Amino acid sequence: MGTEEERCFLDILPRTHLYSHIRRTPDLTPNDQRPRDETRREPSHTMVQTRSASGMTPARAPPATTPTPAATRRSAGGTASGSSGYAHVPSRLTLLWLAVATPLVAWDSAYVLLRPRTMPGGNLHWPLWVPYGLYGHVDHMYGVKQWAAGNGFTAAQTALNLVEMAMYFVYVYLWHTRATPPARGAPYAARGVGGKAGATALLVGFAAAVMTLSKTLLYCK
Repeated sequence: MGTEEERCFLDILPRTHLYSHIRRTPDLTPNDQRPRDETRREPSHTMVQTRSASGMTPARAPPATTPTPAATRRSAGGTASGSSGYAHVPSRLTLLWLAVATPLVAWDSAYVLLRPRTMPGGNLHWPLWVPYGLYGHVDHMYGVKQWAAGNGFTAAQTALNLVEMAMYFVYVYLWHTRATPPARGAPYAARGVGGKAGATALLVGFAAAVMTLSKTLLYCK
């Protein structure tokens, strides 16, 4: 019996020694693992932090620009095609001349085109064209003598008067409908029309004024 027990003891002893050797193997402590773990994690942690920081940074909006007074005037008086900020404001003398001359030209044109019914003895002479009975003795182009002679100069001049009046009507219409409201306390005549409408009104008004001047000089000859 003693021999068998010794054999069993001798057989178990190496295994026990092996297990104790394994248990005594030093484990890596957290302090030993920390440098390697931190070294291993630092790049990823830094990368994540960099990505999150770059993702959280809001995009910068462009600085807001305050419109200048010149730009405001351009946008107010201009059109979609762009404007230089010019606005045409007719003078009071121009508006007064149009208010007086246009009805007179219309009255004169009607007298010439409705002859001889508007001449003395005609059924339309009284009361609207009575003054032309006297004027025909001063300016014979409006009198019975030139009408009987078949002189067509007065009728041709009247045709130009109609074109001239139409151009003046376009000028006044553009100024009246397209002009910007005047400033508070400013007169109505201070309204200005800008952009394409202002350029058109100025061109048409200038052409009509040239027609008026050339027609007057031609008639005086």
